[in-house]
Amino acid sequence: MTTTFRIDQLVVKGKEYQRTIQFDDQLTIIRGDGYSGKSLVLNLVAYCLGGSTELIDLSVQKELADNCSEVFLQFKVDEAIYTVRRSLKVDKNTIEIFLCEYSEYKEYSPWRKKVEEANDYFAELLSLKLHFILRKKSGSKDLNSEKISFKDVMRFIYFKQNELGTSHFMQWDNPFLSGKNKEVFKILNDLVIPNIEEIEREIQIAQNELNEKTSINRGMIDYLNKRDAGVLLQLVDIREKYNEDIHTYSDKKKELISKHRDSNDNEIYMLLSQDIYAITN
Repeated sequence: MTTTFRIDQLVVKGKEYQRTIQFDDQLTIIRGDGYSGKSLVLNLVAYCLGGSTELIDLSVQKELADNCSEVFLQFKVDEAIYTVRRSLKVDKNTIEIFLCEYSEYKEYSPWRKKVEEANDYFAELLSLKLHFILRKKSGSKDLNSEKISFKDVMRFIYFKQNELGTSHFMQWDNPFLSGKNKEVFKILNDLVIPNIEEIEREIQIAQNELNEKTSINRGMIDYLNKRDAGVLLQLVDIREKYNEDIHTYSDKKKELISKHRDSNDNEIYMLLSQDIYAITN
């Protein structure tokens, strides 16, 4: 079943200031002169939906900085209505979600979510599968599990106009993001197979354990080689040989002690004791 998503209105608000943009049910076209705020409208929408704090630069947007402290976005998923509030100045990493229209939000208690949690929530709300990919850690053979978030999906839906026709399009020059493009395409086209993800996670665990054991084994071999022991089996053989010698001479010692206990031949006994002591050491 297809999930529908529609933005109803965007509100920027301060103590004595409020501006509202209504979005038509069918099509809304935003037009205006250069630097009139067209891109800002889209940035504010993306900001409310878990976008980076860098989307809104208050040092450039002077009027916004002087008059506004928060932004609201009302949208509809199928027939359910939601309103999102995010601060422009304080605690910018928290998003509040109200299960009501903007006009009623003061009567409701919100869900307060950190940006990453909100991204997961929006993905689930829009029936987008949470997808993980395996990547090698920098400077290591270990594999790291990396999540494709709702924010990554948004890059395919909303992008900056000045990136069109450049190498920055879809942030292709960013190695941390460009490697996710193929995976986002799979999500949007419903090509993600959940069982494959589970198998890949098991591969990650097994590969990392293998790397750890290989590293430990290499360290043990180096340790033994430095002590002329070669490999562990060789060291065990040497130990067994000395144990056998110790037992043999101990038995001889007992036999001789028994034989010469009452004799005056203490010199032989002393020499034997010295030999046993040396061998044992």
